[in-house]
Amino acid sequence: MTEEAKASPEKILEAEKEIRREGAKAAFLHGFVEATLFFVVVYFVLFTVQPDVIPETVPLEPVGVAVPGAVIVSAALAVVFLVLDTFLVYRRRTLEYFENVNPHINEALRTARDAAKRGDDSVMAEALYEDVLEELKSTSSDGFVSIPRISGSVILVFAVAFLLLSASLGGFGGGESLFSDETTTQGSSSS
Repeated sequence: MTEEAKASPEKILEAEKEIRREGAKAAFLHGFVEATLFFVVVYFVLFTVQPDVIPETVPLEPVGVAVPGAVIVSAALAVVFLVLDTFLVYRRRTLEYFENVNPHINEALRTARDAAKRGDDSVMAEALYEDVLEELKSTSSDGFVSIPRISGSVILVFAVAFLLLSASLGGFGGGESLFSDETTTQGSSSS
């Protein structure tokens, strides 16, 4: 076996880092989808309640547009939520979580990782490293992503967005809608 092809403690530690990177990517995916849901829900609440503490619009002078205050508040809160949610999901989706999702490699990976951290490069350790690296090729990081959780969040995003669209077009009967009665009567009297 050549020196390049030989399994080493560094390769095991690099594999561990790769597993952690996959966990971080999955945590960001979860956080992004859930932050999108959070944004839509907060915007829906602010749109329907219209609190006095939030300005109706905030002018952006350099761009020449006015953005609704509810959008800015919702976006700011969603960014904070994204950071917190990503951090919390990442803490739950650790290397140990990966080991639990892939039980056939659990003990071998843990033993190889411990040996690699000690810098063990004995013949026995090298054989373990080779076995673990070979087994890692057949494992999946899909366990980091909770498909039901993401699917549920996406469905809720669409449901709340539909409610928001309904509220903006037709209102809830208690306030003005996007097309108020004045616009409707003007349109019908001019025809």
